[in-house]
Amino acid sequence: MISYLYTTEYADEPQGATSEAVIFNVDMHTIADKYNIHQLGELAAAKFKVRATAGWSTPGFASAIQQVYGLNVKDDLRLRKIILEIAVEHSEALCTPPCGAAFVNIMETVPRFAAELFKRCALGFTDERRYTCVRCVKSFTMKKAVAHMQYGCPNCVHQFHWDTRDSALRFRERPVSER
Repeated sequence: MISYLYTTEYADEPQGATSEAVIFNVDMHTIADKYNIHQLGELAAAKFKVRATAGWSTPGFASAIQQVYGLNVKDDLRLRKIILEIAVEHSEALCTPPCGAAFVNIMETVPRFAAELFKRCALGFTDERRYTCVRCVKSFTMKKAVAHMQYGCPNCVHQFHWDTRDSALRFRERPVSER
């Protein structure tokens, strides 16, 4: 942390393997939260993502899961999101040897992680969002809309195109020539 305060950077390359760097970045993120150093937290999360993406098959990734989900940090959702993205991407490999035993053990000992991973896999990697149809002005819930995709309002059954005109995501009707 002292190095960061002087240089706005820190070295996350301990003498050991990538797995140690993954844990080191979790520790830096925890320190940043404790001392309310927002920029250090962002840097630690970015470095954690790089190291965890490279070291997802190491014991350090499993240890990072246990450490992140054991924290009572208000901003730990950022690290949890990174962990879930990597775990979902490599879920099949993580459940088979050589990673399998350690990863399954983590899922058994950290039930919150197992529940969030299951939810993420069940929802097809997306979260549900609330939308409002501009034609019938009724709200509905569906998986996160993707730009340039066509969707239908379940209330009035008209086709709409994704749009973000204001803070609440809304659908707007596609012009007749685009149908």
